[in-house]
Amino acid sequence: MIRLSSATKMKLAAVFVVIMAVAAAGVYWYFGYHIKTADYAMKKIESSLKAHDVSEFQYYYDRESFIEKVTDDVSAGMLDDGSTLKGDMKKSVLEFVKVFRSPLKQSVDGMINRFIRTGSFAGDDAKDNISIDSAVLIRRLGLDIVEYRGIKSVVDREENGEKYAIAKVDIYQQAVETEFQLELKLVPDKDGTYRLTSIENLADFLSLMASKRHEKIGSYLKKIDTLNEAHDKRIVDIERQMSQTLASGNLGEPATREKLRLLVEDNLLKDWQVRLAALEAISAPDEVHTLHNLYLRIAKENIAYAKAYGEWLVDKKGETISVALNSQKEAKTLAGEAAKIRRQIKNNND
Repeated sequence: MIRLSSATKMKLAAVFVVIMAVAAAGVYWYFGYHIKTADYAMKKIESSLKAHDVSEFQYYYDRESFIEKVTDDVSAGMLDDGSTLKGDMKKSVLEFVKVFRSPLKQSVDGMINRFIRTGSFAGDDAKDNISIDSAVLIRRLGLDIVEYRGIKSVVDREENGEKYAIAKVDIYQQAVETEFQLELKLVPDKDGTYRLTSIENLADFLSLMASKRHEKIGSYLKKIDTLNEAHDKRIVDIERQMSQTLASGNLGEPATREKLRLLVEDNLLKDWQVRLAALEAISAPDEVHTLHNLYLRIAKENIAYAKAYGEWLVDKKGETISVALNSQKEAKTLAGEAAKIRRQIKNNND
């Protein structure tokens, strides 16, 4: 058995006391200070979202304050989408929207709870007690396909005697290929625990998304107009040649019919096929999908018309020309509808 001298025992006791003091200081720092910091709260919020831990997230979440502020920003974002809603008109419409604030607030709450639970704003509206079409709202506000890229910084602040912190987090909106830095406000409660109370620049994010959407819609309209105008000029020229052929010949004559067939199959048909391929290669924003689908259908109906008309010039069957004329009529009807929708989109986007 090893015997320790009194001096050695005293040294060991001193070391033990120091170790315990350091440990106690560490415990005090962790439980008395560290877990009461905004940085700690943000890390817990981040981890709870990744794990879809609703109870832990809510511990660091001032639900009422957060929902109130988000609802206000969403209300404004739904209306002021970067268009011409300004001044007195904007104020009047915002007053009108207050009537629908309660169901909107309930729906915002449901969408946020859904996001915490699943990591997505999309889902079953009835199951999540959401009374509006969340899919439309999500796309309109730019909340679809948002990629979280991490906490950038957490800075403590004090203003007029109020302590709070601003946490900056990086996100990326894939639909408009835009990076943004959200500023989250955290305020300590009576116990000193920091809780998420608002997204201070959410309105800026929604405004930016609206602006980016308008840019994409404007770019689409410019691209589609250039495409259609170029092809329309060729179609006018081809139809002029067809009219001249009919005027200078006789449809009962094989030579006239053959000349018309070559114009239809080598020019009219091929031009519409080229236009269809170009249309299919264009990426259309969600807001113009209806218009783009109409352009695709117009091209397909004109292709069907050209094919059937070319066949009729050979087989002379009544059912063949009937198919051609029906396709031509449908294409013209769709073109009229597309023109109206395009005007509406252009007016809303200006």
